[in-house]
Amino acid sequence: MSVETTHPVPVADLVAALADADARTRALIDGLDDEQLMGPRLPIVNPLRWEIGHVAWFHEYFVLRRLDGREPLIANADGLYDSMKVHHDTRWDLPLPDLAGTLDYRARVLVAIGERLSGARASVRVMKVFCTKGGAL
Repeated sequence: MSVETTHPVPVADLVAALADADARTRALIDGLDDEQLMGPRLPIVNPLRWEIGHVAWFHEYFVLRRLDGREPLIANADGLYDSMKVHHDTRWDLPLPDLAGTLDYRARVLVAIGERLSGARASVRVMKVFCTKGGAL
């Protein structure tokens, strides 16, 4: 059952939730090889390594770049991870960063988001990106 709320989520809770999601992602992919991280070409599934980068790109694009006007943290980020521009069938053939590079990108985005939420620049506008009407992330 969902509890409807209009109360903002405390910044510390948002930062903790992002850190928890990162830790869970790392635990889930621990020990997977390159082939497993890309997976088979299926019309209903994206490559896992692409998904990890896409989630980082999503946070970077909509908060750091659109709200703060920052430059992309990696070259050609939009050409790699923008799901509106990158056709599904081509995601296995992209020159994606290797897993270490993908996780580094994700970590740099999470640090910047954490600083953004915790710093003087945190705003109601940013909170709305992370908070939904039901109070869930």
